[in-house]
Amino acid sequence: MARFSTEEIHALVRAAGAAPSADNTQPWRFVAAQSGEWIDVYADPTRDPPEMNPQMVLVLSAVGAAIENMRIFARAELACDLQVEYEQQATSSPNAFKVARFRRGRRTTSTSWKELSNAVFERSSYRGHFNGAPLTPSDLELWATCRQQLAKDYPDVEILLLDKARDKEAIAQMLAVATPMMIEVPAYRRHVFVRQMRFADPGSPPPPDGMPLTTLGDPPPAEAIIRALGNPVIARMVSALGISKLMGKEDAEGARAASAFGLFLAKDSTPKAIIEAGASWQRMWLALWATGLKVQASSGAMVASWAWRFRSLGHYRRSQVANVETIAAQFAGLHPQSPEAVPVMLFRFGRGEPFLPRTGRRQVSENLLWSLS
Repeated sequence: MARFSTEEIHALVRAAGAAPSADNTQPWRFVAAQSGEWIDVYADPTRDPPEMNPQMVLVLSAVGAAIENMRIFARAELACDLQVEYEQQATSSPNAFKVARFRRGRRTTSTSWKELSNAVFERSSYRGHFNGAPLTPSDLELWATCRQQLAKDYPDVEILLLDKARDKEAIAQMLAVATPMMIEVPAYRRHVFVRQMRFADPGSPPPPDGMPLTTLGDPPPAEAIIRALGNPVIARMVSALGISKLMGKEDAEGARAASAFGLFLAKDSTPKAIIEAGASWQRMWLALWATGLKVQASSGAMVASWAWRFRSLGHYRRSQVANVETIAAQFAGLHPQSPEAVPVMLFRFGRGEPFLPRTGRRQVSENLLWSLS
């Protein structure tokens, strides 16, 4: 049986660690056999507490993105595929649990993965305004080709392109309501702005007040704003003064300026389906990035899909019940053919110039490999 060398194991894990995750939580762990026969992938729900992560969608989809990075890297750099065995048993464990085992698969001689492999380490989430330009015929062809390939590789994932004016307007209207809720809902504010501005090093336990915000790479003013919003008194003032509504309006205008949105749905709530939805959006993101399109997968782009999670949590105020129900219904209207599907990612993409400079790449831990056993 073909095996991985120690150098190949570390290279694969480094590629996995370059995947995107909510607030850089990096909720993945790896254990490899000393013989090089297999690599186990673990999901760690402690990285993203369930109060804002029901069904562990954020954790499992991020793990899926990490797994996709490994597969792309293996095909491009190791000239082999990865044979994956998913764990069949769903788990509600509060601690890290195994989701998949990889073995070295058949050899591949295709060179088509090299461009995506380069994008694995170069990709970032766009922090600017899009210019409103529609997708070109070549953009649409790229989307269709990648979608067709993903449908073959991940049949339990549905991928929708939302590029019509009515779709973008529907998303804009949802964001106008959902973005202020992101600030005003106590559970979200507590777990994102205070406790869960997460962890600098996934190899260490979380500190009481979360990850140093400098690891996000945002300039100091953004750090100060985020810390201020974590203060309940300031958050109430922001709401009372209408600032949160202005932020919702700004997010809505950003939605209208995007060329399109990509919506990725898992056909059910099993870990495998959610992981594969995460793998799908990561490959699509890399494909778009490699051709010069910019992708924004920040909380502003995803917040509308969180409405159904708010509804399941019961952590919002009574005065917000109508908003939550309305947003959830509007969001379901974006995928009327599959109302029971689980929304995993809603990202916007297009072309434009950045308006918010970044001070550097997000910190990626070098301590992702738990052990060689």
